[in-house]
Amino acid sequence: DSGVGSIIRFIHFVLPLMKTGKLKLFYLTNYETFMTRKELYIVSAIGALSCFPSDSYSGIDCAFYLTNTSAIDVFTNYADLLIANNANDIIRHYKSDMNGIYYSTLTEVSEKRGNQYSYNNSFSKLLLPENMYLKFINQTDLSEHEKELSIYYYKKQYEGFYNNLHIHDFMDIYFISILDKLCEEKRLYLYTYAGIKIITMENQDIIDYLKYVIYIIKTYSTYQIAMVYHDSNDFIQNITLLIKERQLVLLEVFDTKRESDVRLSINDPVIVNAFVTYYNSLWQKISPINKDKQDIILLIEDYIKVLYKELQ
Repeated sequence: DSGVGSIIRFIHFVLPLMKTGKLKLFYLTNYETFMTRKELYIVSAIGALSCFPSDSYSGIDCAFYLTNTSAIDVFTNYADLLIANNANDIIRHYKSDMNGIYYSTLTEVSEKRGNQYSYNNSFSKLLLPENMYLKFINQTDLSEHEKELSIYYYKKQYEGFYNNLHIHDFMDIYFISILDKLCEEKRLYLYTYAGIKIITMENQDIIDYLKYVIYIIKTYSTYQIAMVYHDSNDFIQNITLLIKERQLVLLEVFDTKRESDVRLSINDPVIVNAFVTYYNSLWQKISPINKDKQDIILLIEDYIKVLYKELQ
């Protein structure tokens, strides 16, 4: 619905569940009168909570809680019928054998027109210049075919990203700690067709990489960047979130101890718009200094100075 506050609360609640890869969301296409302004919660073999508003002015303020096994089964069967006959599955999950479909979707999103919003656990692969991507992809243990596909999809996404930057806004949220990891551990999380590969970088490579990031920040007025700390409750770790307005939401979970194991997309326009609202609410919570371009450039330049000293 149009309640911005409830949308933001809902997405903040549901994002940690999406990270598990076990969440399913359904959108009711035929909203029955019986379901209007009521909520239903069912936990199999435990209970069913059926909530109602008691008048036209109040919110939900009364409920029936049922623990009888037969009653729970009735509510469960009713919910199953609602989903089967009146709902569409909102989330599409991409298993490990669906790389082709996933990267085709990711490429299509990058190429389409529209504002784009990104929330990253590490610097976006689109901030990695082509010559460096080609260098690092050849350092992986991928097969030649996997390398070719990785390069193909990288170039397509790279081209779409820069074509859009000339006419549309691109907003990026990163964690400051990624600079620490990059400069101290010398590790790059390289996005490939076969998943994320960890690359060990030389100091000069990191310097060139960070200088290119500064170039993008300086060159494109449409590119906005924010750096936040991990200790904020509003910002969830270990996810990459990409939102293309009016079109698609893509979410990927990455645990540094293993390969990415959760990839999903949502293309329902109501939910996509809700994610844009949620993203904007996060952006507003970030301190002005943490999204000031000049200050972020100075921050990155400080890391570059440290790397230069290590080279001496």
